[in-house]
Amino acid sequence: MSKKYGFTYHHAKTDFVMMVQWLPMNEPNNIPRYAHTLIGVGAFVVNDKDELLVVQERFYSKPHWKLPGGYVEFNEDLGAAAVREVKEETGIEAEFVSLVAFRHVHNAAFCCSDMYFIVHMRPITSQIIMCKKELSACEWMKIERYINNPKVNKMNRFFAKQYLESRRKGMQLQASPMYHPFVKRNIMVYSIGHELHSENNSNEAQASAEGHSACNGDPKL
Repeated sequence: MSKKYGFTYHHAKTDFVMMVQWLPMNEPNNIPRYAHTLIGVGAFVVNDKDELLVVQERFYSKPHWKLPGGYVEFNEDLGAAAVREVKEETGIEAEFVSLVAFRHVHNAAFCCSDMYFIVHMRPITSQIIMCKKELSACEWMKIERYINNPKVNKMNRFFAKQYLESRRKGMQLQASPMYHPFVKRNIMVYSIGHELHSENNSNEAQASAEGHSACNGDPKL
């Protein structure tokens, strides 16, 4: 019935359909589009031996080494998503340190844009308990070996090189929990800072990340 009177579909969920109509005839339609970007994380977990936690997906079509990770869930911070995905896939408990880089692509799944954040993490445990449902292999691999491994794609090599370069310069893209007075809610701000001053921010971000919802997801690289 609403469609008959000029309403158009905006978005739908399991229990409702939202329809809208822009009433002013002499103004452009400024109703914002519904959510159109998917967010994923790749966990760059480095231990004190300079080894990187890497995985092979069970259903991937060819041999490869990639980072554990997946989609960020509703109301979940980037760091919390990385912690959850690493635990689910590898059994490793890890903590957020900083962001390394991110990539942005359009026309991905469901014709949405897609953002993939590389999250530097510090392992708390070291024993791998691989999720056999999702993975076919998981190991600790020297970063330099990972960069030169023919089974690693060009983008992941780039991420690893950027991590080493950032570490050499002592710089990090670190998280700072803040309160936004206008929207009246807690937010997470990511900014470039020096590694020596980032540990407190990392701990605060980790504490803020606890308690968020958890669900499986897997953006593909």
